[in-house]
Amino acid sequence: MNPRLVLGKSINQRLDDIVGFDAFAAFSEEGVFTLCDGANSCPNSGLAAQWLCQKLASQSINVKGRTNLSALVHRLHLEMQQCYPETAATALWVKAGLEGLELSSVGDSSLRVYQRKWAGWGPWFEICSMPRDIDAHGHPSQLIGSEVLNTVHHQFLSARVPLIVLMMSDGPANVLSESRLLGVLRNLGRQSPSSYDLDYLCTNLVNQAFDLGCRDDASVAMIWVHLS
Repeated sequence: MNPRLVLGKSINQRLDDIVGFDAFAAFSEEGVFTLCDGANSCPNSGLAAQWLCQKLASQSINVKGRTNLSALVHRLHLEMQQCYPETAATALWVKAGLEGLELSSVGDSSLRVYQRKWAGWGPWFEICSMPRDIDAHGHPSQLIGSEVLNTVHHQFLSARVPLIVLMMSDGPANVLSESRLLGVLRNLGRQSPSSYDLDYLCTNLVNQAFDLGCRDDASVAMIWVHLS
């Protein structure tokens, strides 16, 4: 038996007609999801982000644990430098299995996990937030494919209650407050949501980000996960 998973997303949205630099990949049967955001200052970073997103998702299906995932990321980092020189990208990685939920991140995108209080009867609250690599000037302090890749952040969760995994590129993550995120999650009932429900909530967050001044590519993905 696999974990019960429902995916919703709104990827690579912009206020203009220019194609954004974000990429998303999902292997839902294997419980693997990735979101990558290419550096906008490098013209080919959009292609590099798509390449990285697919490679990381497909090659991590049978990977378990911090050490093995970190080794894979560093190998893809070197390959990306060869295939797409002078580019860089962030990476968020989620793997849901019967043992628990694995999370990894590199860069300034946002990866958070929420569950309900009071044995599932109360409001949603955050139980995990992966580190965001941001320097004193608000720029990413490390990126895959760049000159700097020091740490692949990794965490394991074993909660057996329904969870919401929220993945966001830095554009919406920089402007959406925790109260706004929780306000959107309040729309979820206690029953398993549909993919259409989660698509709607992701689009709602993207639109709120634009209303709040986001001018970057905006990508939001939600994964409802029940491990038991």
